[in-house]
Amino acid sequence: MNWIYWTVGALWIVDGFFYFMYPTVVKKLLSRTRREGRFVLVSVGPMSASALLCMAAQTALEPWALHAMAAVSFLQAALYFLAAWPPTSKKLSRLFLLPNRYYRLWGLLLTVLGPVLIGLRP
Repeated sequence: MNWIYWTVGALWIVDGFFYFMYPTVVKKLLSRTRREGRFVLVSVGPMSASALLCMAAQTALEPWALHAMAAVSFLQAALYFLAAWPPTSKKLSRLFLLPNRYYRLWGLLLTVLGPVLIGLRP
C-alpha cells in the first residue's frame, strides 16, 4: 500500500504545480476539454485517486485524513463528470472560467496535500 501514497502524492504535487504556475494553460486545456466533451475522460484521474485513497485508508494510522482527501478527489471527479451532462454543463461551465487566483489556490492546496499524503504513510 506504500506505493499508493507515493503515486497519488507525487501526482498531486505535479498537478498542483501546473495549476499554480500555469493557470492560463490549465484554463485553456479545460475549455478545450469542455468544447470537445471529454470531461468523462478527465474525471478518471481524480476518481481513481479517490478509490486508491479509500483502499489505502484500510491500513492507515489516520484513516479519517485519507477519507477526507478521497472525498476532495471524488468531488473534483464528480464536477468533471457532471460537466459532460447537458443539463448541468451550462451551470458548471462557469466554474472553469474562474479567475487565475482560484486556480492558483487549488494548485497550492494540491501542492501542500501531496507531501502531507506522503507523510501519512505507515
